Amino acid sequence: MTPEAGHRHLSPKRRRLRHFLLQLLPVTAGILIALLIDGLVELQRERALVSAARSAIAAEISANASDLNAKLAALTTMQDDLARVSQLVDDILNSGRTAIDEFGYDMPRANLDRASWESAERTGALGYMDYEDVRKYSGLYALQDRVQESQRDVLARLPVLGIIVHAMSSGDPEGYVQDLQNKRADVAEVQVALRNYVDLANALAAEYAAF
Repeated sequence: MTPEAGHRHLSPKRRRLRHFLLQLLPVTAGILIALLIDGLVELQRERALVSAARSAIAAEISANASDLNAKLAALTTMQDDLARVSQLVDDILNSGRTAIDEFGYDMPRANLDRASWESAERTGALGYMDYEDVRKYSGLYALQDRVQESQRDVLARLPVLGIIVHAMSSGDPEGYVQDLQNKRADVAEVQVALRNYVDLANALAAEYAAF
């Protein structure tokens, strides 16, 4: 029996079903192709988003590393300066005079940006990255935040040294014994805060280098 003959022997109901299926096939194929194309377009968009985020974060980390490394030497100098301040106060309190005739302290401020990291988070790029990569980035920026917080802590403590600066600028620091009486502990606290900041900054510099 030929296909045409078999078709003529189909009941009307089966002919309608066959016609429906023949009409449905290209529609279904079209939908599947459209979904496939949409999926490929979305995948490409996700890859482009991740690539842009990685590039931006890498540039940000590089810039932060350069800025921090430039400040580390100055931080060491500041530690030495504070040691002189501490010695000056001790000299005056212990003997009423000091051989230190000048000193200064300059707090180098590292500008550690996180805009690219935050942008990657807000655009959803992090959701498309490998978990391990996101974990490493997150740990790095968390340490960076701790360094920034430690830096702010040191800056907030520096005003207590103002009386010492005033005593030195007067040309008669020995006349400030009473004013300096309570400053030994303040100077020590600034030194501890600075040492904590330097330790964190060095740890962050090492993490930057690893990236």
